Amino acid sequence: MQLIAANLFNNKGSADNFNYDLYDAGIGQFLQVYKIVDAFSRVIEPNELPLCKEDEFGTYDPRSSRKDKSGKKKFEEDRALLMPFFTELMTVCVAVTDYPVEDEFLRGMAEMRKTRKTPFFMVFAAQVFLDIHHLLRKDVSRAFNTFQSGVTVLRDEIEAHIDFHRNLKIDTWPRSNDQYMANISSDIRTILRDPVYRAKERYYRRMNMLVPDSVEPNRILRMSPVLSGLVLFKYRAEVRDIAFTVVNAWGSVTYTAHLFNALSSEKLLFGEDDDANSRPLWPDMAVLRSLMLEDEQLFVGGAPSNAADYFARFCLQVGTTVNAFVGRKEKRKGPLASKAGPRGIKPETISPVTSMFIDRYVRKTGQVNWTAEHVERVVEASQWETEGSEEDHTLTMGKLTKEELARKKAQEKQKGKKPLAKPPRLTPQELIESLTRALHTESSEFAFPLLTMHRSCWRLLRAVRQQCDGVLRELFTPAYLERETELPFVVGWIFMAAATGGLPDKRPMIAAARAVRREVIRGEEGTAAIRRLRELGFPVEFHADEEGFSSWKNERHVSA
Repeated sequence: MQLIAANLFNNKGSADNFNYDLYDAGIGQFLQVYKIVDAFSRVIEPNELPLCKEDEFGTYDPRSSRKDKSGKKKFEEDRALLMPFFTELMTVCVAVTDYPVEDEFLRGMAEMRKTRKTPFFMVFAAQVFLDIHHLLRKDVSRAFNTFQSGVTVLRDEIEAHIDFHRNLKIDTWPRSNDQYMANISSDIRTILRDPVYRAKERYYRRMNMLVPDSVEPNRILRMSPVLSGLVLFKYRAEVRDIAFTVVNAWGSVTYTAHLFNALSSEKLLFGEDDDANSRPLWPDMAVLRSLMLEDEQLFVGGAPSNAADYFARFCLQVGTTVNAFVGRKEKRKGPLASKAGPRGIKPETISPVTSMFIDRYVRKTGQVNWTAEHVERVVEASQWETEGSEEDHTLTMGKLTKEELARKKAQEKQKGKKPLAKPPRLTPQELIESLTRALHTESSEFAFPLLTMHRSCWRLLRAVRQQCDGVLRELFTPAYLERETELPFVVGWIFMAAATGGLPDKRPMIAAARAVRREVIRGEEGTAAIRRLRELGFPVEFHADEEGFSSWKNERHVSA
């Protein structure tokens, strides 16, 4: 290695004393990229944008073949890639201080601007940036396309929710939540308009110049798949966070899951012309429950299977009592919900690996310098397990059940008691592969459109109430429902009728089943979330398994 390093700077025929014939050999020592980064550090001014002519440092042709280039041509290509991107990064540091995310390249530029020194982590990030371009060439822009379509869907999700709830409010929902959602939508619109390009426009204007046509908007994101991915991750995490707040506050998903479970258990949902093997009855709910929500997230004590338990466990989940329903029926007024509130879904137990990056890249409060031990701990948190191998194209990923996760943790704990049972350290490649798989397997559950699911569930509750209203008024008086915000309690009234001692009345359940069949089994509401998930790049296909039930799998689409 020392000989290579010496030879890199031993070229009598080169004016800059660099041996380009050994350009590829020096990549592992970061000498070439350090040379470019260090040269830039010597000319930057802390508060000025380093604008230059587009072809001043050469041009980059992503359609060309890198392997056919000489060492000198490879150097020129790398310089042509890095120099305009340095301008993008410096523009963020100088003029867009509220840029939504920060990767190591951007963090390194900020440090170099302050200290005029070249931190190694920035050199490393620059080499990763080049490696990505060397491998993907013209396909680098696919990451930007994914980002652009992804945040547009997220913005539409937020705005559809705000419009849906414009005249539908609950007392426990603070205005600050609505403002938070409006801010996300506004921030997405701002990033799509490219604040970096706007800053350069202002700078050129002060110099009485026009931005060159060759400087296209969103260049920083078009050139950096890492930044494109991080910005998408940030907004996906923020929308996910407020979506869990929504479904917990309104109870939409949880209580329709209770209703659907009861109607399924009572075998009220199948029609004569329904094919049990074609797909699940309610595809969105099937995917949601298999991806994210196991029974303990939705049902206290597990999913019930008889009329008495439907009602009892609904009351436990919603945070109310049988007496509250009886009181409303007899006194024709009074609250149904308790002050303690319902049991909500716990998002911290979902997508544990992906969630570990939220502090660092969304809140900008997490640890920056990770070690191999940190990465290993992140990977160990995964709830998915691999089977097969990449070599023979049999690699598959399966999500562990609650019982399987418990056995896994027990085995790891038992191993930890043995003094010689320390597992072998993973190689860097194995660490990266394991982390990549863990993040990939969680991507669809992390992106699941909960706000779409919330609206579908609320529309279903409206349909159920309309279908059951006559019989519920007969059984419980018109006071059973005072306002639309109490729609989730319609499920409780249906269960109460079926669980009443003496002569249970299942007419409300039968009527509810008709609404469910119309809205989510035969209607489009049953696949609204899956359609949105497809827009986000996560197509879902259903396949009949050996037992005659519909299973599903997520097929990530990769265009040629």
